[in-house]
This record gives sequence, C-alpha cells and structure tokens, in this order.
Amino acid sequence: RGHGIDTLGDVFDHVDPQIVLASLDIHGTSRGLQVMGYTTVEIRDTSIHDNISTNAGAAIYQDNSRTLIHDSSIVGNQVTGAGQYGVVRHLINWDLSYFGFTELWNSTVADNVGGGIYGAGTRAHGCLFEGNSEIRAASNTLASFFEDSDFIGNLAGAVSGANVTVERCRFIDNQDDAGAAVVTGYKATVRDSLFVGNHAEQGGAITGWIGDFNSADIDVFDSVFIANTATQGGAIYSHGYWFMGSADIDVVNCQFIANQAEAGGALFGSLDAYASSFTGNTAASGDVLAGFIDAFGEDLYPFAGRLHSCAMWPDEVGTTVVHQVDNSCFPAGMQGFADGGGNVGLITDPFEILDLDDDGFDTLYLDPASPCVDLGGMVDGFDASVLTTQASQCTDAGLLDAGAHVTPLEDVGACG
Repeated sequence: RGHGIDTLGDVFDHVDPQIVLASLDIHGTSRGLQVMGYTTVEIRDTSIHDNISTNAGAAIYQDNSRTLIHDSSIVGNQVTGAGQYGVVRHLINWDLSYFGFTELWNSTVADNVGGGIYGAGTRAHGCLFEGNSEIRAASNTLASFFEDSDFIGNLAGAVSGANVTVERCRFIDNQDDAGAAVVTGYKATVRDSLFVGNHAEQGGAITGWIGDFNSADIDVFDSVFIANTATQGGAIYSHGYWFMGSADIDVVNCQFIANQAEAGGALFGSLDAYASSFTGNTAASGDVLAGFIDAFGEDLYPFAGRLHSCAMWPDEVGTTVVHQVDNSCFPAGMQGFADGGGNVGLITDPFEILDLDDDGFDTLYLDPASPCVDLGGMVDGFDASVLTTQASQCTDAGLLDAGAHVTPLEDVGACG
C-alpha cells in the first residue's frame, strides 16, 4: 500500500483551486490523498473509501493547505496507530501565520475508524457525519462552521474544537464521555438545531469545560433537546470548580423534552436559561436543573443556575444549591430556588404538546388560559413579537409569555 495521490504547491495566497479531482474512486491505499505546501485542491463526485493507515490521514492528509470537497464520500477508512487521529487529518504548524481549511458541500463522512476530520478549520454545508468511531466526527477544529448537516450515531462524539458555529444541524444518537454532540473549552454558538437521543456521562448533548488557561463560552439559541441522557446534565453540562469558576453557558429560547440524568435531567451546573420550556425531564435531583457544591478545605463553593422567563411542568429544579428563578412558571410548591420576582406557581399543565409542522417532533405550545401567558419579564435581544407560544400561531405582542417561542406557521396576527 502506498499513497493514492500526492500534491505539492508553494503559493501562499492562492485560494482558487490549483488541482481539480473529479469522479474518482480512491481506495486500497495507505493515504488516499496528500495535500501539501499551500496547495488548494478541489474534489468533486469522488469516493474515498477503505484506505488503511497506521498514521492519521488514511483518507486525506493536509499540511497547511485547502481542500474543497463537493458531492463526495469519505467512508470506511481506518487509522490503526495509537495516538493517531482522523482519517482526514489537517496539520497546522503553530509558528506559521497561514491557516488552511477543509470545506465540504453535500458530502458524507461515515463509518470511519479513528475519527472523521481532525484539526484546522472545518466547514460543512448539507453534509452527513455518521457512524464514525474512536475519535469524534469533527475533532479539535479551529474556527469551524457546520450548517444544515446531520450527525448520526457517531460512537465517540460529533463535534469538538475552538470557535465552533452550528446552525440548523441535527445530532441524533451520538455518544461519548462528555458532550456527545458538541464539547468545547472555548467558544461555541449553536442555533436552530435538534438534539435527540445523545448520551454521555456529562452533558448528553453539550458540554462546556474550563481549564487553567481557558473557559468555555457557549450560546445556544432556538434549539430542541429530546431524550438525551447522561449521569450529569441530560442535555447540557456546565463544568466548574472552585478555583476557576464555571463555563459561561447561555441557553435562549430552547425546548427540553424527556431528557434524563441522575442529576440535572435537562441542565447541570452554573448556567443561564432564558425563555425556555421544560417537560418530562427526569432526574434523582433536579428535573430541570441541578447544581453542585465544590470544596477547598473547609470552604464551600456552590454552583447554581439561573432561569429567566421559563416554563416548567411537572419538572422542578434541584435543591442541592439555591438557584435563581424569575418571571417563570413552575409547579406550585417547588423548592430549591431564590425568588427573583414575577414568578407564578402552577396547579395544572400549561403545555399543549403538538406536532403542527409535521416534522416528527413535538413543540411545547402554551395553553392560552395558562398563567404562563403574558407573565412579563424581559430577555435582552429577544424579539418575541414576531414569534408565537400558542397553537393558534398568534404572535406574542403583549407582555412576554414564559417559555420557548417558535416561528408562526401562518400569519394570524397578534394574540389577545
């Protein structure tokens, strides 16, 4: 076994393709494609499969280069050597100012052993990452962007890296030790995405870490979490410890349905949730949210969460620490929180659970007669007046309704 195709260039700022590879079948090599030295390679309608190497990059190895992949598949490749990561491996030399990237459109990265894409910037548009194992489907990436892509059944997690952006993606049945869908100790932004059936010990779907020199800053908007599981944080886990504080995680306008954990059925740790809805999440401690206490000697450091303008039923927060709750509706008699004002206790279920858009997943609408409607409160940067919380599709133009809002399926005007 030798290399399939080797390329070499030396033009630092040449971004247009210098080499185009189309309609190829690259298999049975120790390195399907090697892209070196500032080369820009475009790949179209090509299958790179069943290549095996002891070293990383069994399918594609990049060294300070750009690879543009269209309508292609990277399937069934293997990296067998210890400490070697990614069947697509992009090496970046940290002493250089040049940064290449791997970009994919309508392509598949599946059933690879030793991980999918590892290193450098990765951009994926309308792609499928499925069944990759040992290392994440897209791991240790820099300034990466994923849109309209599916991550399904990856056995060592889906995405990790620094400065990760995820938009309109689906993460289904992925698993890992932490954050089976997304894990980072740096910056991540997630929008309009779906997380179903993911599993990890910490953070079934998303985990934010802190370290001695870094801390996660994660924003999650307009997303849905269903039936994710973990030991701590069925859906989202915020890591923290006494010396460094905690990851900075904000959750805005999200729905959490039937997630499960021993602690924090939906959320765990010190994080903020705004205008979000929770139902059917379960945990021994904190169906909605659980915190923890870290200790240094005799000093105790509580890590609690904060809920703003949220709707919960029958789920409640945990009582290990005192969480902050304001402008929210929850089961009457709930314990374990400091009342920030504007709250209301519920004696009946406020939700109408419906799949009106026929996408196969339920939406947590509010009963128009529920006390959660017109509860008040404010969420910075959140325009509820063009969104709805009700099955009638009327927009929330009055006082802010508690809980998650969705885009109306039709224009019926304002509620009230």
